[in-house]
Amino acid sequence: MVVVADVAVIIPAYNEAPRIAAVVRAALAAHEPRRVVVVDDGSTDGTTDAARQAGAEVLVMPTNGGKARAMDAGVRAVANNGILFLDADLVGIRPEEIDAMIEPWLRGIKMVVGTITDGQKYLFSVFAGPRTMGRSTWLWATTVEPSLVDSGYGVEVVLAALANRYGWTVAEVQLDVPFVDQASKWGGSRWIRSAKMWGRVLQTAAKVGGIRAWDDIWRPMLANRGWEHLRSGRAE
Repeated sequence: MVVVADVAVIIPAYNEAPRIAAVVRAALAAHEPRRVVVVDDGSTDGTTDAARQAGAEVLVMPTNGGKARAMDAGVRAVANNGILFLDADLVGIRPEEIDAMIEPWLRGIKMVVGTITDGQKYLFSVFAGPRTMGRSTWLWATTVEPSLVDSGYGVEVVLAALANRYGWTVAEVQLDVPFVDQASKWGGSRWIRSAKMWGRVLQTAAKVGGIRAWDDIWRPMLANRGWEHLRSGRAE
């Protein structure tokens, strides 16, 4: 039996006009996704026009509310069973890599994480933005962990915390994406980028708070690259 991937690609974007079209075109060229939605999070640089010209549906947020809120708005705007979140600056991602991120979810893996070569092998895969999960999983997560929607750029850390807390199966898919714009967005040094990513963890752990922050975030990250449980379905 052929499994149909009822998956919507959601791309939160803030001032990504120079990059968004390449990511949209790759998503549209992939075999599995049913639709591609860009959530323009209050951009002022023409991101909406660039995304539409590339062929995406666009949901425009009136003001910049942060990455997590943009992701949540995108999820609630679609009715597809699966959600694939892509970062708007994944210039160089290939359609086959997008399909590869969906396949483990079709096999029943709870969350699929796309890891990026640049920097992340020195850090933790919990920071990776690209990920596939069920729409119902995201909606449930917003009810059990209220900090998720307010977590901004710490959203991936909160999702990792939930995976650890509830024992989700997680698969990792290596993406051969150069991430060429990260130096200009985060700082020229890998160490500067690393420090800013760790800042996300500090802020997120503070929002989760108490023993949960230790059990779900700090202990797993110190012990095992961020995942407390065995990552069944690993796809690297």
